[in-house]
Amino acid sequence: MRIEETKIFPYNELSDSAKENAISEFRYVNVGHDWWENTYEDAANIGLKISAFGLDRRRHAEGQFTLDAEEVAQKIKADHGNTAATYNTATTYLEERKALAVQACQDEADEIATLPKDGWNFFDVTSLNIEYDGEILEDLEKEFLQSLLEDYSIILQNESEYLHSDEVVVETIEANEYEFTEAGDFYC
Repeated sequence: MRIEETKIFPYNELSDSAKENAISEFRYVNVGHDWWENTYEDAANIGLKISAFGLDRRRHAEGQFTLDAEEVAQKIKADHGNTAATYNTATTYLEERKALAVQACQDEADEIATLPKDGWNFFDVTSLNIEYDGEILEDLEKEFLQSLLEDYSIILQNESEYLHSDEVVVETIEANEYEFTEAGDFYC
């Protein structure tokens, strides 16, 4: 029988090279689970269902609205801070939608101006149903969806990079009081 003695160390007592080895060994510790669930939940809360995403050079997100696009934009403005990219995207969408409505009203007013003046009164004009050009509105909503998915793909990319960062890996190691050999190999 042979007995071997192994010295074990907490992370903060390792040499710099051993710390680098420990970080490398635990680089993926924070992404071994569904780390994206909170981002998916945030999107769902505003009416966007993310169905897939990719990171790095193929960074993208796929999804669809579960609510009307205007309602999604209003929820973002109510729930997301005004410095968030999603807030800016929603604001832009609502401004473009408003401009489309103004144009539709102007087009309607121009049409009314060509009608004979006899028989028209204020109530007739204000009760007209102003409608957007459906194709233009549909394109605007598609652009809004794509812009939001781009925003969320960036959010997911940033979250992944954060969870892989040395700082967060070290926090996880220290919080769990993992121990290592002198070379920085995990000791269980």
